[in-house]
Amino acid sequence: MVVGACAPDPLPIQSEAQAQRASPTPTVRLALAITGGNVPTQAEVRTPAAGSPQKLQLATPTKASPEGQKASATPSNSDVRVEVIHFHATKQCYSCKVVGDLAEKTVTTYFKDELASGRLTFAHINGQLPENRALLDKYGAKSTGLYIGTTVGGSFHKETDIKVWSKIKNEKDYFEYLKGVLTKRLAGDIT
Repeated sequence: MVVGACAPDPLPIQSEAQAQRASPTPTVRLALAITGGNVPTQAEVRTPAAGSPQKLQLATPTKASPEGQKASATPSNSDVRVEVIHFHATKQCYSCKVVGDLAEKTVTTYFKDELASGRLTFAHINGQLPENRALLDKYGAKSTGLYIGTTVGGSFHKETDIKVWSKIKNEKDYFEYLKGVLTKRLAGDIT
């Protein structure tokens, strides 16, 4: 059950001009270069604070691992990559903004080393922009929310984390919950 949040909004694709008119506040922009129909492995992210482009490495799915199964009994840290993506619409409700902001704060507070090494990435992605279609397809994202992609030894596992919605009214609970989930994923545990 989603507490204190709107129902996740569908993400119909908009033109860039529509998105710019509808969004008075700057957001992270993600531009994907797609060649040969493959899902991109790298994207350029521009943030208002950074000013210059930064590269965001994206894991490439090769084969799906069965739901609820550990990808590997003892994965090495170098074999595990985790992506945390907050998919959102151009116009976001309060709850949608909080889900993304608290996820970003969790990642940047508790996982600095993993971010620096590239084992963990985070991005706010406007799912209504046409240039983000490949990433939406990769995650099967049909609505706003927090998505986690874990790659262990070449196997990609994607999930939508709906529990975060019930924790947005208590930052400490949100941080502890998401920190626990990401710690497991970074250890290769996708259960």
